[in-house]
Amino acid sequence: MKLKDLILIEDDELKITFPLADASMDIKSLTSDSRDVIKNGLFAALRGGERNGADYIDSALEKGAAAILCHPSNQGNDGKITWMTSKNTRHSYAKLAAKFYDPQPDNIAAITGTNGKTSIASFTAQIWSFLGKKSATIGTLGVQAEGYEEYTGLTTPDAAVLQKSLRGLKKRGVEYVALEASSHGLDQSRLDGVHISAAAFCNLTQDHFDYHGNFANYFKAKEHLFSHLLPEGGTAILNHDCEYFEKIEKTCSERGHKIITVGVKKSDIWLKEQKPTLQGQDIKLRICWGQDYKDYALSLSLVGDFQAMNLLMAVGIVRGINPAQNIDEIIEALEQVRPVKGRMERAANLNNGAGIYIDYAHTPDALKVALEALRKHTRAKLHVLFGCGGDRDMSKRILMGQMAETYADVIYVTDDNPRSEDPAIIRAMVVEGCKAAKNIENRRDAIVQAVRNLNKGDLLLVAGKGHEQGQLVGKVNFEFDDVTEVKNAVQIQNNDDINRKKSL
Repeated sequence: MKLKDLILIEDDELKITFPLADASMDIKSLTSDSRDVIKNGLFAALRGGERNGADYIDSALEKGAAAILCHPSNQGNDGKITWMTSKNTRHSYAKLAAKFYDPQPDNIAAITGTNGKTSIASFTAQIWSFLGKKSATIGTLGVQAEGYEEYTGLTTPDAAVLQKSLRGLKKRGVEYVALEASSHGLDQSRLDGVHISAAAFCNLTQDHFDYHGNFANYFKAKEHLFSHLLPEGGTAILNHDCEYFEKIEKTCSERGHKIITVGVKKSDIWLKEQKPTLQGQDIKLRICWGQDYKDYALSLSLVGDFQAMNLLMAVGIVRGINPAQNIDEIIEALEQVRPVKGRMERAANLNNGAGIYIDYAHTPDALKVALEALRKHTRAKLHVLFGCGGDRDMSKRILMGQMAETYADVIYVTDDNPRSEDPAIIRAMVVEGCKAAKNIENRRDAIVQAVRNLNKGDLLLVAGKGHEQGQLVGKVNFEFDDVTEVKNAVQIQNNDDINRKKSL
């Protein structure tokens, strides 16, 4: 893209502080990672939590960068290149990325909240697919569309990576995208150049306090999606049952958003009844549009009360983006929706009938919700195995232990992703909240022991890692998959049971 065209963006913060070296120059790339700079590329020197991109400006110039975006205090003296300065470099970077990688799909829904973003995004895309619309998701599981997958490494990718992904989906004919908006991504302006049609707020519980510090800052980051990114008149889908509902509704009302409420309270999409079944749950819901309403009874292959709420949030997004879509057609698709990998996923069964579920629950509230959900399907004892990540919010560790002690019968505390911390210290902090827990150092050994101790009618929840394919110890990410480990443990136990019976 021509440099003169790239800088034509709506951004009062962006200043061109030196005469353009060559306004008609083609900018070949745009990145905030100095390792990816190429000749005639643009390098954005962003300030991060651990590193300051300004420290890598010289490296970018050595690689042939033709333009540098940086804070005014980091402006250099090289008059042969174009210097762009901004007091909000992340915002300017996101706007430049949107211009550089334009176009985007026409219909983009952004989903924020502590828990449920991945499931809501997947359910939304599945419904769109059943309705014949070419759709995709971007989030924790990467970029996913029919016949295409790409892992990006972050729930909400770097602004340029995100915009490049959106352009790639557009080229593939995708016009409907469900995008996870993490609090980090929102706070760091990664979505500031995304053309959002609808936004969903699912919940807010404790997480990421190592970054945000407190609930006020955490909420403010989430609120940014509605106070700044969702255009006036856009559609907001809000969880009516969330304690932050009134605050976010006020923000949306002030912005003139069309609001769709979802909840077990009387709502536009009203979950009136739920009944657990062996394979999922039966629900009754009422859809209200103005003075009109219609009731539906459905059987879902989704385990857990919260999964029904996630599904109905997806209904709100689909209808919110396309109000003309026949509601009966949307509802008809719901019984075909399947759970997401690592989200309340039934991994295996023992020969004695005990079942094992995998879930990504890694916050106190998520663990509580998952255990409460499985309790309704448990005929005997409910077991849970989990740990806490290192270099993350320490205050939630004892809280997760307390949730396990309150809502489970048998508890195994083990390692999650210890990162740079001593795993034994992390486990000890968790066990402060659940004194009777079995403290097992090796996650693989813990899974084997937990499976071995399951009796008829028991259920085991292996929580915290979900879809993850590795375990981060120090700086090494060892190959590890909870589902695979559970299946291996079950196979060993089933074979032992068979051999034991033969010997009798």
